[in-house]
Amino acid sequence: MHGQTRETFRRKSGAVYCGLIYAFLFLPIAVIIINSFNANTFKPYFRWTGFTFDWYVKLFQNTGLLQSFGNTIFLALATTVLSVMIGTVAAVGIYKFRFRGKDIINGLLYIPVVIPEIVLGIALLSLFSKVGIPLGMLSLLLAHVTFCIPYVIFNVRARLDGYDRSIEEASMDLGATRLHTFLRITLPVLAPGIGGGALLAFTLSIDDVIISYFTNGQTMTFPLKVMASIKSGVAPDVNALSTLILLVTTGVVALVQTGLLKKFVGKVGTALSALFYIGRDELDTKQRAVRRRRGVGTALAIAIVAGVLLSVGKNAGTSAVGRNGQLNLFIWTEYVPDSVIQNFEKETGIQVNVSNYSSNEDMLAKVKSEKAGAFDIVQPTDYMVQQMIGQGLLQKLDKSALTNMKNIGSSYLNQYYDPNNNYSVPYLGGVAAIAVNTQKIKDRITGYADLFNPKYKNSIVSLDDYRAVIGMTARSLGMSMNETDSAKLDEIKTQLMKLKGNIKLYDSDSPKSALISGDATLGFCWNAEITLAMEENPAIKIVFPKEGAYVFVDNWCITKGAKNVRQATAFINYMLKAETAKEVSEEYPYMQPNAAAVELLGSAYKNNPARNVPQDVIKKGEHVANLDVNTLARYDAMWTDLKK
Repeated sequence: MHGQTRETFRRKSGAVYCGLIYAFLFLPIAVIIINSFNANTFKPYFRWTGFTFDWYVKLFQNTGLLQSFGNTIFLALATTVLSVMIGTVAAVGIYKFRFRGKDIINGLLYIPVVIPEIVLGIALLSLFSKVGIPLGMLSLLLAHVTFCIPYVIFNVRARLDGYDRSIEEASMDLGATRLHTFLRITLPVLAPGIGGGALLAFTLSIDDVIISYFTNGQTMTFPLKVMASIKSGVAPDVNALSTLILLVTTGVVALVQTGLLKKFVGKVGTALSALFYIGRDELDTKQRAVRRRRGVGTALAIAIVAGVLLSVGKNAGTSAVGRNGQLNLFIWTEYVPDSVIQNFEKETGIQVNVSNYSSNEDMLAKVKSEKAGAFDIVQPTDYMVQQMIGQGLLQKLDKSALTNMKNIGSSYLNQYYDPNNNYSVPYLGGVAAIAVNTQKIKDRITGYADLFNPKYKNSIVSLDDYRAVIGMTARSLGMSMNETDSAKLDEIKTQLMKLKGNIKLYDSDSPKSALISGDATLGFCWNAEITLAMEENPAIKIVFPKEGAYVFVDNWCITKGAKNVRQATAFINYMLKAETAKEVSEEYPYMQPNAAAVELLGSAYKNNPARNVPQDVIKKGEHVANLDVNTLARYDAMWTDLKK
């Protein structure tokens, strides 16, 4: 009896254990599927507000997302074909032949596999820049083939280990040619290894982010698109596409489990063998002719299907040139509504290709690493405009063509970073304010200094921006955000370390998520993020620091050597239209420099201080300025100490 009890316990505990494992594996997938039917239109999308199919409809209207998915499919298929061809030949050659340096080559094959992807990405970027290969689909394909070939070689070589080569010799002794022997003897033996290598190459390519980030140029892939959107909450149309991909993947698995896929692969092998069959003794002439015709028919059908898949991927993924040219944007993540870009394309016939970044420094590094003219328009913050002008990375604007420039309020023009607006046009602005969950925080918060109180341990979501956080710390001490004095920097560092235990997480892209979910009860973040959080949770309030807030203005600029200056100028002028600026502010509630748009937005915008930051707050605030290299090194060291 006791033994039966123990056996029952083992069975139940085993079932519970397996259930937990499966829940761990499949619950995230279930969340994606559920959210693809979530009617919630606000980011983050974790609140269920009703069932809808709208996101599946909008998915097929989202040209940017479909284009990135098409790029990914085309890239993965092309990578798989090239990797299998090169890898299989290489594996057979390395196995069959002896030559000087063979062991060295075997060792070198492991390098792309074992080194960190970020190192390989930087190495490939440097190589492409040196040899003059433009970044885009070609560079992506070369990069993906580079890291996929070793996996194919390893899989094929694993099948060759222990392979009895005397079978090939026997085949040729019986009159078969080398080609016949390879197709009828060697290839069937290698087929599982080739298939495994192909699946690995396809999976690695379709899923790659890091290497693609360094080598994509303006070509956006689906993983890069998802990475850009996830920083501000994954959009339901991304969940919808992911659900459809999951359906297809599940279908393939079902085919494998039922044996249908194996039968199909068998027919492919038969077709290829029949197509290239050269034997004379086994079949009479009529039988060979029948088999050859069947083989040709099947092979042609396979070729047609593969061609359709490749062309669909290519057509969906190629950055199409509109009837009036194209335009390459390099802009902040989730900062320009897709609807605005789509309307511009319809109105002008100019195809817009969008790439994203998450910090001014990332943008600057990529612009400098690319060839001149790789991007037409960038979106730098005030201090970065000044820095890029100084480095000769921007070109003067044709202000005579910017007929809507008159809509910009005078207080936003002729700023310190571009006195005559020769290089920049204001887009949106804002301040780094304080968010307070008044249900959880009963104290009266009035300024940056309050965030350093040890009672708020593990309570703050903060911008992941070293100039912003260190600048806020300086302001809390009554100093400048752009302090350079060594003694004062020591004081700032001492104060900064007090913040270490209070910050729960750093998030510049979507700090509202932590505020809405309750993970953080205080926030040091952009006013627009606080606005969106307030709309979801009325208990969250905005506080403009008494010390004076960090103020910023993001701008439209045209890069030096841009290839599509006319289209870039037309786009900036379109963004200056009052109706366009109004549409932007309705989705992204930052400070709107377009005075004509402010009038259209009405009292709901004007009387909301979280959206329309009061002028006295702006005047009291301070912008980040460019600093010398040594001072920036001090700032960077402080930031490292804070986050380690």
